[in-house]
Amino acid sequence: MVRLWAWFLVGLGIATLIVPAIWGWGFYSQPVEKRVRMTVQQKEFRSGGAVGHMYGYIGTVLMLLNFLYIFRKRLGRRADWMGSMRAWMHFHVFVGLTGPILIFYHTAFVMRNLFAQVSFYSMLIVVITGVIGRFVYATIPRDIKGYSQGREELERELQASAAMIQQQLGEEQKLRQQLALWYPRPHLEGRNAVSLIGALFWERVSFGFRKRACRRRLMKEFSLDKEASFSLADQWLKSRKFMVVIEVLERHKRAFASWRNLHKSLTYVMLMTAIVHTFVATVGFGLL
Repeated sequence: MVRLWAWFLVGLGIATLIVPAIWGWGFYSQPVEKRVRMTVQQKEFRSGGAVGHMYGYIGTVLMLLNFLYIFRKRLGRRADWMGSMRAWMHFHVFVGLTGPILIFYHTAFVMRNLFAQVSFYSMLIVVITGVIGRFVYATIPRDIKGYSQGREELERELQASAAMIQQQLGEEQKLRQQLALWYPRPHLEGRNAVSLIGALFWERVSFGFRKRACRRRLMKEFSLDKEASFSLADQWLKSRKFMVVIEVLERHKRAFASWRNLHKSLTYVMLMTAIVHTFVATVGFGLL
């Protein structure tokens, strides 16, 4: 269900990007100096036109809806009836991207005053930091409802994986040595933050491919049955991933907190400038 929701939002996001471009192509594709000689109907796509205002208002509302995710996150497990955190994260990403897209169409790719410029560029920085945050979010293991797992939970899972590996391997030292040769313990010492997060992302992205490759090797070279090879490959590679995650969480906890504070602060700056900009546009001081 969550995956279906995610694909629905992806489709809606693509439509939000493409449909306004097709609808207003006759206006947007023209140089700024030629737009003043267009028909009244075509000029509706400028930032001060009816269509431009509509994009601005809808985009602002969508960005305000981002705060619903923060509200849902603060409620925690008490609000599981409202949907999983994974579903809410998909919604957060959707409104966080489609809102700025509509704001971009609202500007008609021209910004004529300071409030518009500050609001737009702070919005752009918020989007960039949000995309980075979504990347980091994807690398951190979560439970089935989307809640992030802390160090203690990860260490318990690592110990459980090690116990299952020991149970499956027993005294099979040759098999253990071969697994260690195929997929050795990751070297994390001396790595900087970017390198560690990159290693974590690679562990996540390549997990499925390597698990299938490992299972085929185990079945071919050690004559394990399908179920045993699948379980052993899964536990061995999971233990690798947990090692990287624990290292990242331990060494860069403060960095993640600083990033969240920066993202929130820029969001508030963006909203304040957007409110002033909207007030100026609505009252009509002639600055837009």
